[in-house]
Amino acid sequence: WAAERRRRAREIPARIAEYARRPEVSGVDAQDRPLATLRSADEYVTPLDEQIAASIERHLRTTFAYTLDLTGEKKDDERDPNEQFLYDWKKGHCEYFASSMVLMCQSLGIEARMVTGFKVTGDDYDGTYGNYYIVRQSHAHAWVEVLTQNGWRSFDPTSGNEAGGGHGRNTWKSVKNFFNWLEYKWAEKVVAYDGERRDNLIANIDRSMVNAALNTDINPNRISRHMRRGWRDWIERFTQWLNDGTGLMFSARIIMAIIGVLVAVLCYGVYALVRQRLRIRRRAARIGLDGLPPGEAMRLARQLGFYERLMNLLERRRIVRPDHLTPAEFTDDLSFLPNEAFHTIRRLTNVFYSIRYGRRQLDHEEQRNLETTVDELEPLLNTAVPLY
Repeated sequence: WAAERRRRAREIPARIAEYARRPEVSGVDAQDRPLATLRSADEYVTPLDEQIAASIERHLRTTFAYTLDLTGEKKDDERDPNEQFLYDWKKGHCEYFASSMVLMCQSLGIEARMVTGFKVTGDDYDGTYGNYYIVRQSHAHAWVEVLTQNGWRSFDPTSGNEAGGGHGRNTWKSVKNFFNWLEYKWAEKVVAYDGERRDNLIANIDRSMVNAALNTDINPNRISRHMRRGWRDWIERFTQWLNDGTGLMFSARIIMAIIGVLVAVLCYGVYALVRQRLRIRRRAARIGLDGLPPGEAMRLARQLGFYERLMNLLERRRIVRPDHLTPAEFTDDLSFLPNEAFHTIRRLTNVFYSIRYGRRQLDHEEQRNLETTVDELEPLLNTAVPLY
């Protein structure tokens, strides 16, 4: 294994190995010593391998951006694509993230391999109608497995910083789940309903009738023949009813009613989606994001809802940020407010900057906590700034 590892390391571009040895990439210990220099090259697996892999994963997830569109990036055929990904592009799809992490780990003597498959999340689970996961080709994904002292462990270095991203269960998702469920039921109950299933259905009904007759004093053979004849007569009458005008009219009314309900639900879902996007676009323009690419502006606007709420809260008290002041300069001018309110606004502004310029990603819990902080600020402003 030592010879194979050395051969593999020689094939890795030198700049990728150099990138992996950066302290901010592979991590440092408690004494700020780079972990890459502490790992022994003579050992197959070391206690540091898992820690180094986690550091590389964290670096890629927080520093790089996910995108499927690299048309604007200049590609050099004489350089390794992973080297360009690490040094030039700083963005790419999951295969770039995974393959780059594998090469960096292997350059440090760590056993690593790339795995491909499908990745689904809780947003892809339909618990309302069918209790199943929806797996599409777009869920194709690549990640990394690293050999640690506890066996192979999975790492997913792909960044969540995706332009136009946004997750969560909304009205549009519920509408899509409903149509997916209808498609599934149509395939299961209609498309796959063949002659064998129909015969099995009739046989099961006959069997149930015979079992019921066995518990009585009536001859089961006579009951079975009688019930079978009655069941087939009922099917013939039902078919005849569908073939005449009354049955067709009744069926058409049911179908039209179902279609009407589905159209109404779809229209409401589209209306809610458009309304939400318009609200986010107004927020983006309000907090100075309208100059960014549309996808990036929408992503940041979803994250910065707490800051819009803060601006609304201040404006209701006639504290308005002038256009020529940056958020930080505007915050400094609020020193006349009570000390607690002033420092709370300063902290919220710092979070604004970390998201706007520092690529910080807030989860739903953090967003709710920030909005709660803004709500708790209101009583302080009520006592300090009178409403006119």
